[in-house]
Amino acid sequence: MSAVNFGFFNECKIDNITYFPITKWIEKELSYDDGLYVVNKIGNWSFFQSYEKLGLDKLEFLEFLEKSLRAKKDIHVYEQVVEKLKLIAPTEFGCDANLYAKDIYYRTWFLLRDSFFKVISDALLSEHQSKRDYFVWNALSDMHSHQDCLDLHNKVFIIDNSFIAFAEQHWAKARSGCRCDLSVLNERQLSKHNLKAP
Repeated sequence: MSAVNFGFFNECKIDNITYFPITKWIEKELSYDDGLYVVNKIGNWSFFQSYEKLGLDKLEFLEFLEKSLRAKKDIHVYEQVVEKLKLIAPTEFGCDANLYAKDIYYRTWFLLRDSFFKVISDALLSEHQSKRDYFVWNALSDMHSHQDCLDLHNKVFIIDNSFIAFAEQHWAKARSGCRCDLSVLNERQLSKHNLKAP
């Protein structure tokens, strides 16, 4: 472990992403002994080496450790990571901090919601948007999926402001298992996927 102090501008929240090498996050977030334990245990993993080269934000760092140290023998560090995940849990949409810390599908909901509404915003603001472009709702299907998500899969919508209210209703409350996203397709692309415009 490096003893060099590293300047962090501020605590990294989800909406304030700052990327650092994983060893710098370890220095910031863990004691020397716990940091050494982590490096000795997983420092030679390819994922660890990749994050060390490319950097990652605080949420990615904590998620990586939460997944890597879930085993009972690593519980002393794992419990610290869970507490840190609780601290950066969003306060919106009735977020349950305990679920946020331990359920990756629940955490994913917040990131996908932001991405979903960015697609809406970009499409509504786009100067190049054609009247023949449409929103297409996508839902991942597996044992964690919700039926109302699956019912919307491949449903085609006109790009206009009325769609926002419909989308907000679906995304009103955080829940594990919802992994919907949104595409913008033109009529030719719809036809290629055997979809029809409304």
